[in-house]
Amino acid sequence: MARAISFAAICALILAAFGLARWVRSPAFALNAVRSDSPNAVRAYLLAGGDANLVTSEGSLVYVATGPNGGSTVLRLLLRRGADPNHGRDQDTPLMNAASWCALDAVRMLLEAHADPHRVNTRGQSALETICAAPEPAAQATAEVLKQAMASNNRWRGP
Repeated sequence: MARAISFAAICALILAAFGLARWVRSPAFALNAVRSDSPNAVRAYLLAGGDANLVTSEGSLVYVATGPNGGSTVLRLLLRRGADPNHGRDQDTPLMNAASWCALDAVRMLLEAHADPHRVNTRGQSALETICAAPEPAAQATAEVLKQAMASNNRWRGP
């Protein structure tokens, strides 16, 4: 019986054959892949041994993925690969960043991944206090999800 070769193994062989593993594993490649919302490039980065918790000059990859150019597929991929949903940029968390853009899907994903809605930044603001000034329905929906998470006993509470 023939043994199936995984997609990851095939990708690793191709990268090694062309000497691309080091480049694909680089912080610059990862940051560009996340910024351009390219799930395939992020997969290649992770398959080449890249770190889902990489911190760049713009913050963690999860923080960048929750910004204006991020996407839900890339964010979900990073979180599934073990990225810390509470590690962002300086004291701002990915949840604060997602809330500031009223990115409701990202807020939900981060909370499901146990992002801490109670954490505050150096300005004393929680994610609830960083919500965007978008049209009322978007800001209201984001606020409601965050309020529910903060009130819920099922959510992770930091130290």
